[in-house]
Amino acid sequence: MSLETSSPSNPDKPFPLLRLPHELLDTIFEYAYAEDKRPKPLCRDLRQFAQKRLFRSVLLRNRTALAKFCATLDTEDDLGRFVRDLGLFFDRKARVHPPQITEGCVKAVDFAKLLRRVPGLSELWAAHLDDELTRVILEGGLASLKSLEILSITAESLPSIEPQSWTTQLERLPSLYHLNLDYSVARVLLPASGVYENITVLVLADDNVDKWPPYNFGTVFPNLRSFDVTEDISISSFQPIVATLPRTLESLRLTNRCASIDDGAADRGSLDAILPEFIDLEQLYLSRGIFTLPRLVQYLPSAAFLVWLGFGPAAPVTDEFLLQLVDGTLEVYLENLTLDYVNCVRGTTMVSQNYELSPEAADTPFHTYPDWFGPEWPVDCTEAGLRKVLDEAELSGIEVDGKALEVFGWEMDYDREVYDALLSWALETGDCTEAEDVLGVDAVNSFFRDVVGDLGSDGSWD
Repeated sequence: MSLETSSPSNPDKPFPLLRLPHELLDTIFEYAYAEDKRPKPLCRDLRQFAQKRLFRSVLLRNRTALAKFCATLDTEDDLGRFVRDLGLFFDRKARVHPPQITEGCVKAVDFAKLLRRVPGLSELWAAHLDDELTRVILEGGLASLKSLEILSITAESLPSIEPQSWTTQLERLPSLYHLNLDYSVARVLLPASGVYENITVLVLADDNVDKWPPYNFGTVFPNLRSFDVTEDISISSFQPIVATLPRTLESLRLTNRCASIDDGAADRGSLDAILPEFIDLEQLYLSRGIFTLPRLVQYLPSAAFLVWLGFGPAAPVTDEFLLQLVDGTLEVYLENLTLDYVNCVRGTTMVSQNYELSPEAADTPFHTYPDWFGPEWPVDCTEAGLRKVLDEAELSGIEVDGKALEVFGWEMDYDREVYDALLSWALETGDCTEAEDVLGVDAVNSFFRDVVGDLGSDGSWD
């Protein structure tokens, strides 16, 4: 869509907006286009200010969209200098089962040319690209991006590449400070040697991180200030990784997403002895299996700079501990508390499906959709206890967020789904037995009276 109208401008009597200094026009368009995804056409004189904002952040979700963007830059080569953030978030399924249609899809040579045309790029996010495009990034495609500050690569598999090409260009990105590597690229693309003093933020995600080859993060990234690692599948202690981190870290996030962590892991407290060495932490996020509560209570008062604390899925916290965190008992002076220790899922609703039953309705509880999951509370944790924590945190000026807050109202929402599903089942199958047992005969009769009609003298519905 063109931003330009065909209306001629009058240099003798310019529109009042055009009389403003260019610096002020820049500011005006920064606000005007902050949320506008489909701007209306502008006169030629204002087009340059609009383009600067509209092409600052570019988000593309498939190769066809990438090809169109490459074609746009072919037509207007100067647009590339406006791009600061480029997000390539391709469909993960398409990566595994690539489409057969190739018309309009970008080629590797076009992608390499695109990267050369965005010299001011500061952020590049590449997720689930195919091998051809991934190889462009890893084997020299970043060479011209001297302003690149943030690089994120997500892939479940990698093409065969020349490791030296990757590490050489990584060394030659002087502005790069944030490196994000997800899935298999995390263990493959970590530099085997060298010193990367400019990288201060490292974000990793993978499975079986405890089984990674030995790696000394403190030696390779001596100036690391923020470290974030997520275990996606297995049960990891993170001990081999954390043991090598610089003790000057300011942010440490350790997340175990695995939902089936065994009781032994829960009591393991793998980092109880190491955490006290990190006295400069401002942000700390811990998951189950990493800590034991008594040792954490001993450590927290010594973390004098800690202002943000978070707890991941099934973390072994208690109502009493959380309350002491926010009421000042533990002498921890937080500004933010993130609570993900309990989770629930509001699944597909009957309303959203026009009251059609799911294909699995015969086998699900109360015939609801199968993607509803209620909260599973850790030992000595309750909804009432969480409510007290929130009330006390508000009095203390502590901001609380996280998935745990989604538990409020879940039971009511689920009861509504049970009601809708049971009556839909009764209406479709003619079997009201379960609905009457759960909801009561009066409720079922009232529903059929409103929906179907009145009960006839013969006992049937009219």
